[in-house]
Amino acid sequence: MISSLFYCKALDGGYVSLSNGYLLFSALSARLGDSPAGKTLHERNDEDFFTLSSIMPDYFWTTFRCAPKNGNIVFEKGAPFAFRVSFLDNDTFEDFSSLILGTNLTLGGAAFKVISASKSGDNEMSRRVDMKELSLTPPFSGVSVSFLLPTGFKSNDRQVIFPTPELFFGSLSLRLQRCIKTEDVFDKTVFSLVLVNSYSLSSFAARLKNNQIFRGCVGKVRYSFDGLTNTERALLSRLTSLAPFCGVGYKVAQGMGLVKIQF
Repeated sequence: MISSLFYCKALDGGYVSLSNGYLLFSALSARLGDSPAGKTLHERNDEDFFTLSSIMPDYFWTTFRCAPKNGNIVFEKGAPFAFRVSFLDNDTFEDFSSLILGTNLTLGGAAFKVISASKSGDNEMSRRVDMKELSLTPPFSGVSVSFLLPTGFKSNDRQVIFPTPELFFGSLSLRLQRCIKTEDVFDKTVFSLVLVNSYSLSSFAARLKNNQIFRGCVGKVRYSFDGLTNTERALLSRLTSLAPFCGVGYKVAQGMGLVKIQF
């Protein structure tokens, strides 16, 4: 798995919605066409692994804070921006990079030029890891999860904002199964044993395709693994380690579900 920041500059002044991930997804899909990376975006089948953040001001990627005006990011010509992508394999990432770098992208009337991409290790949002490395994650006693961009879930066809342990870890278990291409091998009853020690969250209404509104949360949650066995803690720790790469919850390919973790 590989994640990278793609740095851009605004070609003119204007504004773009904070929840612009679906516009970015559409712009990238049109640019990539029938390339291998484009097929990954278009097909979206269970074997694919692709996550995309919204395009955000450059300072967001060091502060993880942004104060939009009425839900919009206002900027001047030349303003620095970046978006983050994650792929399962390096070849698809390289194909994506070769077709995207140096191009212009238009999001709802706002135009950006893609300048460069970060390398693994340049910053905490740019990493490379394989499943074997993730499997060696030690059993921690808990984890703090920062929901950097709106994160929401669907349960029984209902939108759910609060990231309960069952929803958070259940979402990750499904993505891990897709990565390792196995049937359900997790005892999901362990998710209900996780405690929420503390949280500080606010809701955010993300506007998606066709003006569809999907509500998510931003903020921080501390999940505790107290009282669990070492085996159960190891499972939950491995699942959480996957979160920064695969995203959490709903619409992770359209700018939602970006998280930062700290054990």
